[in-house]
This record gives sequence, structure tokens and C-alpha cells, in this order.
Amino acid sequence: MRTRAEILELLHELNVVIADDLEDQTLDFKEHPGSAKELLRMVCEHVVCFANAKGGTLVVGVKDKLSAPNRAQAIRGLPPEFDLDDVSQLQRSVFDSTDPHLTPEMELLDVPEGRLLLIHVAAGENPPYTSTQAPTKRRVGKNCLPLTGSMMRDLITQAEAADFSARLISDALPADLVSSAEMERLRSFGRQNRAPAELMVQGDLELLSSLRLVRDGYLTYAGLLLVGRQEMLARYISTHEWRYLKMRSDTDIEITQGNNAPILAALERIETYLSAANPVTTFVQGFQHAEFKTYPDIAIREAVLNAFVHRDYAIPNLTIVRMLPYKLEVENAGGFMSDITPENILHHPPVHRNRLLADALNGLNLVNRNNLGVKRMYKSMLEQGKEPPLYTATPQSVRVSFHAQELDRGFLQLMNWLGEQSSRLQELISADMLLVLHYLRRYREADLATLAVACQLSPGDTRHLLSFLEEGGAVEHAGYGKGLFYRLSRLAMDQLGDSLRYDRNARLEKEAVKTRVLSLLKERPLTNREVREISDLDREGVKRLMEELREEGLVRVGGRGAGAKWYGTGASKVTSLFGAHFPETGDDLSADVEE
Repeated sequence: MRTRAEILELLHELNVVIADDLEDQTLDFKEHPGSAKELLRMVCEHVVCFANAKGGTLVVGVKDKLSAPNRAQAIRGLPPEFDLDDVSQLQRSVFDSTDPHLTPEMELLDVPEGRLLLIHVAAGENPPYTSTQAPTKRRVGKNCLPLTGSMMRDLITQAEAADFSARLISDALPADLVSSAEMERLRSFGRQNRAPAELMVQGDLELLSSLRLVRDGYLTYAGLLLVGRQEMLARYISTHEWRYLKMRSDTDIEITQGNNAPILAALERIETYLSAANPVTTFVQGFQHAEFKTYPDIAIREAVLNAFVHRDYAIPNLTIVRMLPYKLEVENAGGFMSDITPENILHHPPVHRNRLLADALNGLNLVNRNNLGVKRMYKSMLEQGKEPPLYTATPQSVRVSFHAQELDRGFLQLMNWLGEQSSRLQELISADMLLVLHYLRRYREADLATLAVACQLSPGDTRHLLSFLEEGGAVEHAGYGKGLFYRLSRLAMDQLGDSLRYDRNARLEKEAVKTRVLSLLKERPLTNREVREISDLDREGVKRLMEELREEGLVRVGGRGAGAKWYGTGASKVTSLFGAHFPETGDDLSADVEE
């Protein structure tokens, strides 16, 4: 991939060479095709092309083939209305149109000749990638060439060579390795999770082959981890072992359970152990009684399965589930892969250390390969008014912690109210939206940049999310320009039982702005434009503010037209209530102060 600075340097050369001569394995230039539909098709084709190779950067807005070098003719730019909202929409469309999903980094670059779009694509972790919008291609030299059958097989072979779970056990037959009891358990989990019915009626070997757990007549390590006999697991994957620890304190163990049973058996037993130590709270609303566990079942299952799927089986450490009086921890061997961090895990494209194992569990509907498991954990906690899971990582391990928290009845009331206001909002409420609501409840207000960091999204995506919440009546904005901020609406605060805090905050904000304006008026007069800059209010907001101060006897207008300004009267807020002269009701003197 190329940096912004590198692209700028290359653009300087367009008076010497044509763009086509600058292209290589990781760089391509293309004109904007003229329509959003064709742009999506072109971008998907190149994103898949780069991801199936070494990655690269696509520069949109530059004509690559000219009869002679000419920078002014080469840089055609984007349509004038193309902005950050269009970039966010394009990113979402590319994500939806690629499989496995891809989320390339996109940025706008303004140059004297026009605006360009830079699309940066990392080399794919799980090729081959395809798209519903364009033919599947791979970057070869400076061209995107169709992915042939042999190239597809090469990509799959390369991926499997790096996938521990895809390795074959070639010195034993599947019948000697597989447990009949575990096969029945696998089918039982599949039925419970609505796996395809045609899979569940297949015989053992046929089912394992359909899930790609048997290949060329041999069982894979993924198959052994799911349905293997324990003695065979000990022989071939000696690092596979798990523990459940119930702790009285950080140092005092009350119960220890665990062995090297295969993954589904381990999951079943761990869920049984945790069920006995997972308190239930009843929420009553009208005639409805709903029960909520301290640690939601979906969060537990996702965390435990993720620990087995993403662990590094080359490291001889246990997979540990630790229940303490105040939190639940799930820890696996092996650090985060690629550039995943706790700060970007919610929206990072999926990266699998054991891809075949993830694929098999995905085929049983037990996990989702598209990184939805993390979002499910977040959402299951947040919708109960609880803090989301906390990730900590080292190069050798990853730990996810769920802190024991009481059910937030006010937040549940808010969720029910939002559903009553908008069935569409109830259906589409996401972990990102819940993070925004939690943040605004805790910190009262925040600007766009702060909320983008809180929900791990770009500012453009966050703006769309906030607009959706505003339409649903949950959030409102205030201020103007750089001073724009968001807060929970009065009605939302009512559901939380915090309407008094809303009124108090609104009054405090207004008083703070008045104090700021009056303080400056002691030093010099101000125009309406200057008051807008000071207060971050729009024109109507400034008009109302200054009329209130005028009626309180604290300001007056001097001059008219372009020379009109606001002056302080010198009166204090207390004395003005008793001794100031108030102009006739209906006099709109603020209109005399021009911008």
C-alpha cells in the first residue's frame, strides 16, 4: 500500500510520464466511471484483486492512459458533490459485496486539479476473496487478471498450509480417531442452532467431508478438535486442554474442573458449570416478566468458542474460564493476529488463526466467520445497561473479561420505549448505537470525534448512526459548527429517570454561555457573528440569547446596520432583576445588530 505522501510525490511525475507507467503490483490509477453503481463495481473488482495478492492502493480520479504526459489532463477528479458521506457509504457497500468481507481504508485527497479517492487494501488473511459486483481477479504485475481454477487452488493451498487446524492426520484412519458420542453431540449442537437439515441426516464420514473436516480420506486437526477421542487428542494435539476455575478470591480456588475433552464437550460442560454460578434477575413491566442473567448466555458461548477457535495450539498453555465473585474471565493462548487491538476489535475484518475450525463451526451455525461474535458479546451486555466486555492482550495470550453488574432497569425501560417509538429502530439497534447511548448517559454530552472513538467507527459512519438515533428520538444535538455536540433527549432521560438532570444540565449550559458573553462584553462590544463564535449557537440561538440578556438589563444595542454592536450595561445579574430599564415588549433590537 502507498501512503498519502507517496501518492502526492507520484502525482508530481504526471507531467513526465503517464499514470499507466507509474502502476505496479500494488498501485493502480482509474477514472471515476461516472455513476455510483459503476464506481462500486470498479472498486469491488480492484479491492478483491489486491486482497487476493499482496494488497495495494487504488487511486480514483486519475486517467491512466494518455497519448502524452499531462498532469492537468490526467487528474480528472471526482464529482463535485462526492464527500465523506459517500466514502462511508462506499465502504459499507464494499463490505456487503465481498466474501469474506473486506473493509479497505478510504480517504479523500484534495489537489489543485480536483479531489481524489485513495483506497488502501491490505493483503487478505483468508483468500480467495470474491465479490457479487465483479469477476474474481488477482493482481499479477500491474494487471488484475481473472482468478483461474489453478490459481484458486493455489490460494486455498497456501491458506491451509498456514492453518494449523487444516493439517491432515495421515497416519491413522478417521474411524480410529473419531468418537461416536462426539459425532452425536455435533449433530445435537447443529440441530439446536438450525444448521442445514441436509447436513444433519448425513452419515458420519459424509458429514465430516461436507464440513471439510475430512479431506482426501484423512481427518484434519479441526475434525479431531471437534469429534476426536480424548486419547487421540492427547497424542496429536497435546496442547489442547481446558480448565474451569471457580474462585473465592483472586488467590483462593473453590472448584477446578477440566481435561482435554473435544471442543463441543468442553463447551457443554463449561456452560453447565457457569449456569450454577450465574444469578438471574427478573424485570417486570406490566404483565410481562423477563429474566436476565448476570452474564448473558450468548456472551458466554461466543467468548468460550472464540477462545478455542482463535487459540494458538503451538503454545502449551490452557484455555481457561475463570469465575470470580465480581467478574468472569475467558483466556486463550496466543495473542491477537494481524493488527487487531482492543481498540479496533469491534469492527476489524475477520482474521482466523484456525480458519478450517472456524469454517466448520460456522457451518453448524455455532460461530460466525464475519466477526459478528464480538458484536454479539457487546450487544448482549450493553442492552442490559451493563458495560461491554474488556479485552486485554499480550503476545502470548488474549483475555476477555465480563464484570458482574446489576441489571440497569432504567436502561431496559429506555430500550422498550425506543422499540415503541420505532419498530425499525428496535430491529436495527446495534452494539455501536448502544455504545453511544451508554457514553452519553455516563458523560452527559460528547462531540462527533469522541463518539467515533467510543464506538470504534469513522466520523462519517458515526454521523449516520447519530442521525438514525435522532430520528428515533433517543439523541439530540446542540451547538453549532465546531461546537456541535450530542446528548440524550429529554424523553430518553425520562425513561432513565434522569429528567431532572437533563433540565439542570440544560440550564447550566445556558448560564455558562451567558457568563462567557458577559465576561467578554466587559472588555469590548461584540457583533452577532462574534457571539456565534463564542457560544457555538446558530443565528436563531444567538438572537434568543441576546434578547434574554437584553430583557434582563445586562446588554444594550449601540448603533444600527453594519455598525451595530452589543454592549454590556455594567449591571449585575442580581441588580438587573430589580432596577434595570426594560425596553417595550416586542422591540426586536437584536435585529439591528448585523452579522
